Amino acid sequence: MLIASATSLFSQDYPTKPVFLTVAWPPGGGTDVGARIVASIAEKELGKPIVILNKPGAGGQIGFTELARQKPDGYYIGLINLPFLNTIILDPDRKAAFELDSFTPLINQVLDLGVIYAKPDGPYKTLKDVIEEARKRPGELRAATTGILSDDHMAILMLEEAAKVRFRIVHFEGDPPLIAALL
Repeated sequence: MLIASATSLFSQDYPTKPVFLTVAWPPGGGTDVGARIVASIAEKELGKPIVILNKPGAGGQIGFTELARQKPDGYYIGLINLPFLNTIILDPDRKAAFELDSFTPLINQVLDLGVIYAKPDGPYKTLKDVIEEARKRPGELRAATTGILSDDHMAILMLEEAAKVRFRIVHFEGDPPLIAALL
């Protein structure tokens, strides 16, 4: 995740009012939690509140578009997930209202982990078990992602290629709905 702004310069007396931090995902996911951790630390340093604005939808495009449209005064910043941002910009069908240089990076913060979950009482105890089952039932074993062309989607595609298997990939809009479905 990258925290970015539509501006690169802040005045010496910045901030004089609350700062809004856009998260392009629903509350409760990794990006949202990361934003809240950074906000709590930054509030102490800046002496002003940082208000989290969750703007989920379209694989991050709604929140990123909202960020790009703001006045570049440093009072509106956002978390940008690079795999999603790149996908939106590189896909002409998405008609992005922004480009990579629409944002100025402020800090780089990453909390994402790649994990394969299985029920403790289920049949899969190792990665080898999962791969063997995927070979027996091509396209049937489900693998979930936080969105199309997300880092975890890319990891599943790489695993499919390396192991010569095919999963039934299910895409969610961020961590919260994925975790709810998993549970």
